Amino acid sequence: MEGLAEMIRGFRTRKRWTEEDKEKLLDLAENYSVPEIARKMGHLSENAVKAQLRKLKVSSRNRSGWFTEQEVCEILDVDHRWLKRMSLLGCIKMTPHNPNNPPRKGKSSPWHISESSLKSFIRKYPQELFNRKVDVIMLIDILAGIK
Repeated sequence: MEGLAEMIRGFRTRKRWTEEDKEKLLDLAENYSVPEIARKMGHLSENAVKAQLRKLKVSSRNRSGWFTEQEVCEILDVDHRWLKRMSLLGCIKMTPHNPNNPPRKGKSSPWHISESSLKSFIRKYPQELFNRKVDVIMLIDILAGIK
């Protein structure tokens, strides 16, 4: 019973996000990963940072020049099997996130798709995007080189 009382007390003592905290979060989100932001914000949990970024409708993606397999699937409105098939056919180049620890069969692992590879795919195979709910704004940004 004592543990429950401590838990309830913990819920009541949670710090609310102030406007200054939100501004600091927005500044940090441009250059740092979620774990780094959590440390710089005063040892917040990563979940608290992610949740607040979602509320502010800000992406936690702070890298440039490449996309994850999941991001490309969302942009092109395809599933991962379709994307893997396109990679095997040589239409789009995917590289393992960690070249020292390549993906193993039956295990999910992160893949990188370079911006140039995605741009090349969109230009060479526009017919593959017909009748899909593609993220048109993101496609234009990619093709125009806007980030």
